[in-house]
Amino acid sequence: KVVAEVLRERRDYISTRVIKVIKASPFRIQAPCSFFGECTGCQWQHVQYAHQLEMKQQIVLDCLARIGGISNVSVLPTIPSPLELGYRNHARFTVSREGGRLGFIHRETRRHVDIDHCLLMTPWINGALGKLQGRVAETTQVSARYGVNTREGMLQPKLRNPDIPL
Repeated sequence: KVVAEVLRERRDYISTRVIKVIKASPFRIQAPCSFFGECTGCQWQHVQYAHQLEMKQQIVLDCLARIGGISNVSVLPTIPSPLELGYRNHARFTVSREGGRLGFIHRETRRHVDIDHCLLMTPWINGALGKLQGRVAETTQVSARYGVNTREGMLQPKLRNPDIPL
């Protein structure tokens, strides 16, 4: 049970932001990311991982029934990842107009959310993020990729600023 602020009303749903949790779910945990909620990149960090897996299985069942008209079907349990954090090998950062700071765009408010790390990203991407902060005003977005098998990183677009230590 929560107190929520309505951000947007759509034809099929309403987008809200939790202002206060009155009664937490027994599966609710403290999100490990300090940007959780403001960033909107992660929607599940406040839910125990085992319960996330159950919820994702239910989403598949719901979509099959609601969209596909398929019911009474068996869906295997969601396979857990060996990494709950630090697994993502690609990020597309938006560059702020003020100071060339990297971050993400809030899904509903469309505001820039300045970040200095992302718990989902590989350490290489977080390292690149730190080295790029405030130095990429020449562009509007930066894409970072890291190959966990090749151990090679890639940034796009090609950046011209000589002060970038990458």
